Amino acid sequence: MEFTEIVKFFSTYSKHILKAALVAGLAGTILFFAVPVKHIATGSFYIHRNVEGTTGRYFTYEGYYGQQTAQAYTNTVIALLESTDIKKKALENIGLPVNERSLRRVSKQIDVTKEAPQLITLKVKGNSETNAAALFTSISNNMVDTATALNSGGDPALLISPVGDPVVNTAYRSLPVNFLLGVSLGFISATLWYAFKRYLKGQL
Repeated sequence: MEFTEIVKFFSTYSKHILKAALVAGLAGTILFFAVPVKHIATGSFYIHRNVEGTTGRYFTYEGYYGQQTAQAYTNTVIALLESTDIKKKALENIGLPVNERSLRRVSKQIDVTKEAPQLITLKVKGNSETNAAALFTSISNNMVDTATALNSGGDPALLISPVGDPVVNTAYRSLPVNFLLGVSLGFISATLWYAFKRYLKGQL
């Protein structure tokens, strides 16, 4: 499309495109007020192995073995946090029904990230600070209890240590961003739509 054609196109459909962009911006504004505020509880866990009998030099054979074992075990801890069994126990602990719908919902509320070879961050979303914190505590406690029980018959020296208390923050949201995103999507969609109509008209 040449420059003159582009100018002609926008001079013809500018009012329609602008109207669509403003309507989409209004929809984005309505969504900002309609969608409930989300809260996120965030906490980290350090995975390590208790090394006994060292003489102050960490990088002994036992120390190195313990570090490698803890790094490998980190993936197991992540799998436990994301497992259906832990989610089921967490829901039961906070008094929520356990069914396919609730399990799918809690799966969307949980985000597990491996920040470093032995460091895991867990984020749990909730409709309120209390809800997010309660679900976080329930999931983390059940994960630690399950891991401890499993390790009792394997390597009880493996430890999962919380890095401080979980922090609960409000999920980021911005009215101007919602409005601008709506305007942008409306502008792009309307431009493509009218360009397509113009193309079809030219083909007839």
